[in-house]
Amino acid sequence: MLSDKDKKGLVQHLVDITTLDRSRRRWRLFAIVLVIIALFVAIPFNKDTINNNQPHVALINVHGMILEDFYQEQMLNNIAQDDNAEAVIIHIDSPGGTMVGGISLYKAIQRISAEKPVVITMGTTAASAGYLISLAGNHVFANEATTTGSIGVMIPLVDVSTLADKLGVKSNFITSGELKAAGLPLNKMTPQERAYLQSTVDQLQDIFLGYVKEHRNPSKEALDKIADGRAIIGVEAKRLGLIDDIGGFIEAREWLEKNHKISKNMPTVQVDMMEEKSFLEHLASHSSSALKPLQQLLGSYIAF
Repeated sequence: MLSDKDKKGLVQHLVDITTLDRSRRRWRLFAIVLVIIALFVAIPFNKDTINNNQPHVALINVHGMILEDFYQEQMLNNIAQDDNAEAVIIHIDSPGGTMVGGISLYKAIQRISAEKPVVITMGTTAASAGYLISLAGNHVFANEATTTGSIGVMIPLVDVSTLADKLGVKSNFITSGELKAAGLPLNKMTPQERAYLQSTVDQLQDIFLGYVKEHRNPSKEALDKIADGRAIIGVEAKRLGLIDDIGGFIEAREWLEKNHKISKNMPTVQVDMMEEKSFLEHLASHSSSALKPLQQLLGSYIAF
């Protein structure tokens, strides 16, 4: 017969064993998770395995905000020099981006179109910088309902000077010139600063419109329509001559066959425009992906 003291000791022993067993299970689970993470870190993501060492039509997707991207530019230059890529279809689904990013991508695509036919297809949106890069193609298709155009430039500024005054916060900048601090959020904008920034926007707009005029030769009606930066849908863009045809991927292949004798049966190879990254690198990039576009947009002029 066990005494009360022995019973309590036995119960405590069983509790200790159970606790130890749970602790061991947790550590085992933790070790398994670490092994899985290590495997993902070691395995690179992306990259298609489709054979591109034969004649093919390269398919490129340009999605999301258009920012300056040296890797994408290099990939496009490689396609320009790839004899196996007999033509290129570029599908655009983008609301816009930075002016520098748009012009850089436009020039990279233009280098391809100087060597081989480039067909542009527009998705849901191909506006502003998204429209700008379409100008580098040899032929442009859009859906009837595609949102495009939005040909204009803006500098995103925030004025928190009134809020700062209420909080008792005063700005105190030492600058090398009267316009050095133009546009800073704690400063009340002076008429001179506004005129300077407006002049900069006007110059950038002239650059943008210069590309439009060079490639689309728009009528006075079209210029009047797009002068205020409005977005238009595909059917209106076709009427104004800002795109060539209504259609998509199938129509693009038909156009290549009819105009460049590139068979619709020639395989299409999708080109991955994202730089190869490991799982850990993806985690790091996604953690800052929401901030990167904002940082770039606030730090540069955009066509949006």
